[in-house]
Amino acid sequence: MTIGITDLTEGRVDGHGVYDDLMKIVSEHLQAEFKKNRITGTDYAKVYVESLQAVLAQSVNFLLQKDLIAAQILKVEADILQTTAQTSLIGQQEVNVIADTKNKGQQFLKLVEETTLVTKQQAQVDQAIQLSIAQEGTANAQTSLIGAQELKLTTVDTDQVTAQTANVAKDTLLKTGQISKVAQETLLTAESIVTQEAQQGLITAQTANQGQQTTNLVTTEANLVKTGLKTNAEVSLLDQRTVTELAQTQTGTVSGVIGKENEVRSAQITGFERKAISDAASVVAQGFSVARVSDPDNVSTTDFGYTNSRNEAIMAKLQAGL
Repeated sequence: MTIGITDLTEGRVDGHGVYDDLMKIVSEHLQAEFKKNRITGTDYAKVYVESLQAVLAQSVNFLLQKDLIAAQILKVEADILQTTAQTSLIGQQEVNVIADTKNKGQQFLKLVEETTLVTKQQAQVDQAIQLSIAQEGTANAQTSLIGAQELKLTTVDTDQVTAQTANVAKDTLLKTGQISKVAQETLLTAESIVTQEAQQGLITAQTANQGQQTTNLVTTEANLVKTGLKTNAEVSLLDQRTVTELAQTQTGTVSGVIGKENEVRSAQITGFERKAISDAASVVAQGFSVARVSDPDNVSTTDFGYTNSRNEAIMAKLQAGL
């Protein structure tokens, strides 16, 4: 906010600028003391000039500090709001990370189940291979038996033996095809196991990365909490400075060093008032004394208004002031 000259003074005695208002109060105090003869002409001018300078300096300082302190308080409040928003965002990110980690865990369990199933399938394939090998041995044994029978049964019909040999050959080819199919299935199963293991490694790495992200977010949240505590301390310090600055420009009961300074100033003003009364009485007495001594025949007490009743009034004034 821009500070204009009218904020300081409107250029007239009855203005409403900060300087105008403070000078009204100072002038009223000085007039009251002067009317009570507690401040002489020379002292009045000195006190007035000093008061004018002090009030002008304090007025300018008040205007400069007022908007600055207000702006600083607004900035601190904005920083607090930003810190709160960041903390909420981090909290939401933590919830997302936890949910994602849980999802990855479920995927990992599913992969373990699939790996177990593949292992069972591998065992079944091994059993099929062993069975095929056993069947192949049986076929070879049958072939050897047929050969022996061919040697022994020379009287058997050649066509029948040839047909049996053909059947054995077909059975052998069939068993060989089954063995080849089982071998292909075994190869596919091995490739599937390798793929599952690679996926399991990838999920493990992702899970570790999510854990590190969670740790980083927790650390960031702790730092933001520390920043929020520091910001609260700065706001408290600004509040204390505001009380101190206002105490220098506003009236009222104030404790601390400034309160003691105000008490000293009040005591000084009282001293000035009492000194003015005493000086006024001294001037009257000295004037009468000099005139009376210089010309005792022509100077009477009434010339200076120095009567018993007047003297009693002056003494009563002195006693009231003291």
